Amino acid sequence: MMVSSGHGWIPGESGKYTFEVQAIDRDLNYSEPASISITISSLPFYQAGIFLMMLTIVGGTSLLAVAVLAVQRRRSSRAKEEAERVQSAKMESLRQLVAGVAHRVNSPIGAISSNSDIISRAISKIKGTMAEEHPQETKGIGQLPDTLGLLERMNRENQTASEIIAKIVDNLRRFVRLDEAEWQYADIHEGIDSVLVLMEPEFSDRIRVAKDYGDIPRTYCSPSILNQVFVIMLKNACEAIEDEGEIHIRTSYQGKHVRIEISDTGRGIPAEDIDRIFDPGFTTKGVGVGVGLGLSICYKIIVDEHKGNIEVSSQPGVGTTFVITIPQYRNPEGKA
Repeated sequence: MMVSSGHGWIPGESGKYTFEVQAIDRDLNYSEPASISITISSLPFYQAGIFLMMLTIVGGTSLLAVAVLAVQRRRSSRAKEEAERVQSAKMESLRQLVAGVAHRVNSPIGAISSNSDIISRAISKIKGTMAEEHPQETKGIGQLPDTLGLLERMNRENQTASEIIAKIVDNLRRFVRLDEAEWQYADIHEGIDSVLVLMEPEFSDRIRVAKDYGDIPRTYCSPSILNQVFVIMLKNACEAIEDEGEIHIRTSYQGKHVRIEISDTGRGIPAEDIDRIFDPGFTTKGVGVGVGLGLSICYKIIVDEHKGNIEVSSQPGVGTTFVITIPQYRNPEGKA
């Protein structure tokens, strides 16, 4: 740190003096100079000297603290930006990976589905031909009818499995939306539903998801990054529910804004933590479990990028509710 003393100070003389202080960190980042002006009345030289010396020490120390705080705030801001940049890069890489997997899986699933349909028709044709052309022989064939019936059941199961995988792949494509414009008018409900399908393993049999969708218009947004918010919110809700519980999703349209409310019946958030949950690095999951970036990223996406708002209310032991509001339309200047 570096401190400069009063300009033009002559011990024992009255006048107006200015004291300045400037801080510098190990990376050679300088703070803005902080200054204070004082007026000294004429005093005996020994009193004036002592007074000014003490004033210099006290004033310099105070200004130094202000400068140090400014450097720390800038350093914290840079750390936040770097953490968000790294997280965004990870999410983009994940989107690229998911899109690639979805594309590669789609082709073989299509082939399996097509083959299952052909097999089903072939079995039906075999059974029909045997019954029409060789009715007596068919009765004495023994296990062949049972075998054909088993093949039919297995083929139906394969077809059902193929449809489930195709649905998952379709929702993956909807989730990442790499083949679409980044900002567009999108169906918010479609985005939420795609996330719910992908997160079904998280819910398992212990969490029930209730949907109460209102009549909302298509909304100008970035669907892919908005889906990240839904994933983070729903994942946090699952982790907050220790045993069995419920997640309730409500949507509505109010005053040209789309409102999305996500509630859970989890353990809740302590009152002393409510004001800090959107701070980068803050986590209630313990050391080595959470990095504390999830909700700060949600805040950045909703408030900074979509010009909306995000609020939270919670009662320990009862549950937590997050309310997201975003404008349904924004002009090219970004105003709602």
